[in-house]
Amino acid sequence: MVENSLSGRKEDILIVVIQFYLATGMPVGSRAVSDNHKLGLSPATIRNEMAELEEIGYLNQPYTSAGRIPTDKGYRYYVDCLMRIKRITKKEIERIEREYIAERKKLELAVTLEEIMGRVSQALSDLTNYTGLALFPEIRNDKCSRKKRLCLEGIWHILNYPEFHDIDSIKKMFEAFEKEYQIREILNEDIEQEGIHIRIGSENKYCELHNCSLVTSRYGDEDEVRGSLGIIGPVRMDYKRVVPIVSFLAETITRILSDG
Repeated sequence: MVENSLSGRKEDILIVVIQFYLATGMPVGSRAVSDNHKLGLSPATIRNEMAELEEIGYLNQPYTSAGRIPTDKGYRYYVDCLMRIKRITKKEIERIEREYIAERKKLELAVTLEEIMGRVSQALSDLTNYTGLALFPEIRNDKCSRKKRLCLEGIWHILNYPEFHDIDSIKKMFEAFEKEYQIREILNEDIEQEGIHIRIGSENKYCELHNCSLVTSRYGDEDEVRGSLGIIGPVRMDYKRVVPIVSFLAETITRILSDG
């Protein structure tokens, strides 16, 4: 959660910086903010406000004389206080129904839980262009197994983002995928809590995930929570679009498994 509230002016500038950075991946200068958005503020005023946002930890200047980028703290404030979540579109809903879960809705018993969750994680990846995650129980004959399996789809999406073009970032990211227990542990924690969970950069307890954000949700009925699902991608993530997709798929899978 955020520590303090920002003034309306600082909030407006933070939103603009985040939106600009999400779109371009480039540090944002005061002139760019002034030229591209009608805030009614001079470049000098915007520059001073951005300097104050940097001083209190919401923005960072990666290079001397460069513009600024949001910090993890800045993204957290945006997610908790400023973000207006987009609604999942009718086209996206139809695509999910048609391409990923139609067979299970027909109750074809040959479709296993592993296949269902594989489709779900693939849907998450395809719809967001990030890596889809799904944690699900391993069903054994004695039906008493507590072991859970992790499905990852779209791992190579991560290479499409400039944040992961240097060798160190790539190495850390794939170390995280290889250390599967770290991601499994995070998803397992979310099974105990309702709603969407967003972990931004350094909020992740494992250093391999400090360049990433995770958006996750549990799925299952009230009597027997079955697992959790979500996506992993760069901190520079379109959170307002990702959240409704993760939420919709969690609700849909909960309904399908309850009906089945």
